[in-house]
Amino acid sequence: MSSIFELIDQGQLGQFHGGIHPPSRKDRTKDLGIIDMPMVDKIALPLAQHSGQAALCSVKVGDSVSSGQIIGHSDGFVSANVLAPLGGIVSDITQYPASHPSGLNTETVVIKTESDALESWEKLSLEDDNQLILDRIKQSGITGLGGASFPTSVKLSPRKSIDLLLINGAECEPYITADDALMRAHSEQIIAGIMVMNKLLTPQRVVIAIEDNKPQAIKAMENAASKHEHIVVRPIPTLYPAGGEKQLIEVITGHQVPSGKIPADIGVVVQNVATAHAIADVVFHGKPLLSRVVTVTGDLVERPGNYRVYLGTPIIDLLNFCGFKAQERQKIIMGGPMMGFALQNLDAPVVKATNCIIAASNQELPDAPAEQNCIRCGDCEQVCPAQLLPQQLQWFAKDKDHDKLQQHNLFDCIECGACAYVCPAHIPLVQYYRVAKAEIREAHQEQLAAQRAKERYEQRQARLEREKQEREERNRLANERRKAAMAKNNDGDAIAAALARVKAKKAGTPEPAADTPAKPQNDRVAAAIARAKAKKAAAAGEQAVTDTNSDSPAPINPDKARVSDAIARAKAKKAAKAAQASNANNNVAAESSAAPESGDDKKARIAAAVAKAKAKKAAQATDVVETAETAESTDDATASTPADDKKARIAAAVAKAKAKKAAQAAGNETANKTVVEAPNDSETSTPADDKKARIAAAVAKAKAKKAAQAAGNETADETVVEAPVDSEASTPADDKKARIAAAVAKAKAKKAAQAADTVETTDDAPTSTPADDKKARITAAVAKAKAKKAAKEAGSQTNDDSASDTQQSPEPKQAQDSEVETDSESTVTPANEATPADEKKARIAAAVAKAKAKKAARDSQTNDK
Repeated sequence: MSSIFELIDQGQLGQFHGGIHPPSRKDRTKDLGIIDMPMVDKIALPLAQHSGQAALCSVKVGDSVSSGQIIGHSDGFVSANVLAPLGGIVSDITQYPASHPSGLNTETVVIKTESDALESWEKLSLEDDNQLILDRIKQSGITGLGGASFPTSVKLSPRKSIDLLLINGAECEPYITADDALMRAHSEQIIAGIMVMNKLLTPQRVVIAIEDNKPQAIKAMENAASKHEHIVVRPIPTLYPAGGEKQLIEVITGHQVPSGKIPADIGVVVQNVATAHAIADVVFHGKPLLSRVVTVTGDLVERPGNYRVYLGTPIIDLLNFCGFKAQERQKIIMGGPMMGFALQNLDAPVVKATNCIIAASNQELPDAPAEQNCIRCGDCEQVCPAQLLPQQLQWFAKDKDHDKLQQHNLFDCIECGACAYVCPAHIPLVQYYRVAKAEIREAHQEQLAAQRAKERYEQRQARLEREKQEREERNRLANERRKAAMAKNNDGDAIAAALARVKAKKAGTPEPAADTPAKPQNDRVAAAIARAKAKKAAAAGEQAVTDTNSDSPAPINPDKARVSDAIARAKAKKAAKAAQASNANNNVAAESSAAPESGDDKKARIAAAVAKAKAKKAAQATDVVETAETAESTDDATASTPADDKKARIAAAVAKAKAKKAAQAAGNETANKTVVEAPNDSETSTPADDKKARIAAAVAKAKAKKAAQAAGNETADETVVEAPVDSEASTPADDKKARIAAAVAKAKAKKAAQAADTVETTDDAPTSTPADDKKARITAAVAKAKAKKAAKEAGSQTNDDSASDTQQSPEPKQAQDSEVETDSESTVTPANEATPADEKKARIAAAVAKAKAKKAARDSQTNDK
């Protein structure tokens, strides 16, 4: 930078590329002073009237504000506060016409003014801390007043050391004389502001650059700066756009700012003279940026001049104050004719960047001719101060080729308008560039928003993944602690059992016991019952053999016994059919009269299961008797075959078991009647009734057997006791034979009946219903009571019948034997037909039956285990 200082000290100047000499048209206002415009009834303050981020509104409708109060706080580093220049009431916060080339609306605070009394601000001095001074500048909302409106606090906080502070007083734009008037009127205050910036930046040199068409301003500034040796006032040639920041640096220093860089990158800071004046006001006078000097000119105003106007004043109010005369084809331009823009709505307010208002007629500023095709003359390139290719940029802008635009340094364009001014085809080049810049900025903002959204998404995903891992780690540690506690307390099995019970409840299955392993519910119980009954049956058979051995021997005729058995089986079979039909009718009647009760379902099922188990055990015990019977009947080849004998015995046993109740209760006459009437009843029954009858009969038989068997034993005992009373009818030998025959017949019938009942119960039980179970219990109870009564009556009747049968001597002996065999369990065999050999055979058969019963009991116990 030493060469730069030498150039400055020698008074030499550099030269930027291009430039034009448009007519200045400053004569109307260059010699006029500054006039203060009074307050208006309403002001509108946009929150985005500076470069960077818009301010954030800090008031609401209805709030009372005072002059100098902050109504919009800066949002970010490159942003600025917005202050209320006048006191009043916030009447609206709405979208309001912006002072912008687009003419769009922007968020604006509208204040109904009441007072211009300034709120008290603390005054500072050069002895105060730099940071305090910088904060005061930022708080007052000062921005660059030359036109760019960049936040001043940002420029005064460079990240690099500053060698040169350059004050811009060139004001090269035609029509504008605001800075000229300010330098002529307030040169001392401008120098004071320069001294504040010099304190903050500590540059080696300070240069004030002023175009040579402002001699009065140059003289005033030289007089004010004469007291400060390091401040130099440098007049520069009048050439548009010498007031551009980069162009001014090149003129003063001879150095160019590289593309994409800012002046601070080469150690230079550029500030406008109006900005220096505002800094002096806020630091030394405690007056924030509330107003600015605006040049109002054009042939449509009667009183052109330089006016100090409150920020937010509507343009139409300012024009009316200057004697505005509206026309149909008028042009109201904010800024100069080269870089300014036409206002779409005159309600747009004066903002910090407003340095000039031109109210020109169509004759003063005629419409541009129609746009024509580029003739590639190259004039635009010759006058471009940024050394760009304007025609190429225009083509890329029309094609919306943003990449090529950025490659050709579109953003180095300062929008000076020199290219459009010299274009023979009248192409509005600057308008193309402005639109292209706006599109690129918008795309860039969208890209930034998408990038921020992506970053937030990635951060969220990382956070969720981190939380997931932390949660899994916590769960893992908790599981380890729980397992360790379980191992320590030895309660793992209990927890597992509890979990199993919960799962069983959900599945609808009963809970497994905590300490008892699962096992079949009925098999062991049934096996125990079967073993007990088998032992009882074996004991009964042993007792029968003992009784047989203890009594006097009585001869038994095996041929007659087999014939009698065959006749008894035939009659019992017929009676069984009749009894079965009668039971079916009784069950149907009971079903029609009994109402189902859902509460007894479970009891009925339990009762049926117990009955089934008992029948199974009894059937297994009876197999021993059947084996003995089969051994005895093998010699009877003339009567039937072994297969036929077995079927006949089973049928006889079933028939005897079913007919017991009817035969013993009503006697032989009732049984015969039942045999006759049963077919009629069974013909009227339906298949469903038959099935229900069979189920009920099976359950009833299972429960009634024990009572019937007990009654049979009692009857047999009574027969044995009472038979000797009638000495004429029977002998002790006959009594012995009768007891043996009754015991054998009873054992055979019991075994066959229980086997048949087990088969029927197994086949029919699954189809039973709660109503059938209840009917079965009722029928069983009735049958048990009747069986007891019939057993007693049958016992006495047997004694009478035995006596009468003995006295009938005219009948043949074989017929008497057959008749005696058919009469229940108290049958008596004549004594003169028994021999010692028959008695021996009977004892042998009883012993064999006893041995087989014991073996069957042991087999049943083994199977149960």
